[in-house]
Amino acid sequence: MPSLSEVKILRTWRQRNEIGRIDRIHYVISRADGEPRRCYVDAGAALHQVLDEHLQAVGYIGPKSDEEH
Repeated sequence: MPSLSEVKILRTWRQRNEIGRIDRIHYVISRADGEPRRCYVDAGAALHQVLDEHLQAVGYIGPKSDEEH
């Protein structure tokens, strides 16, 4: 498995309508070749806590419900 010395996270969000995966955070990283890669992390992982704290710090409260569109 390749190891990146510096990972750049480009975007982070929570997805709507993920049955059974309520506490999953999606994110996009910039790969070593510059191409974006979409990833996700579930609750319990150290990265999940870091991303969750960041989302809270910037005021992100999650995806809009169908009523809010």
